[in-house]
Amino acid sequence: MMVYREFENGWMLAMNDEAGKKVVPDSLFRFGRQFDGRPVIDFWQREGGSGLRGFLPHETENSVRAFLLDLGFTEVRRYDPQGDPELETIAPMLRSGR
Repeated sequence: MMVYREFENGWMLAMNDEAGKKVVPDSLFRFGRQFDGRPVIDFWQREGGSGLRGFLPHETENSVRAFLLDLGFTEVRRYDPQGDPELETIAPMLRSGR
């Protein structure tokens, strides 16, 4: 059963159980930049949330990475505007080991 949990730092994520310790399988994230150069986190969850999220003033790339990896997210290569696929497309490739 999927349960959504809202964290104090503003993230609302689909969790794989009511205890809220780990996110649903196939949860991916990567770092990128908006057109104006501001850093963002691109995230996707199978049957859950997806989108872009900016950094809060106190967050760093390392703090966001540690938070998401601890919850069970998989980090993928930083976004490249020259043709990186959407995270939704990457998830099945990671699952099959391609």
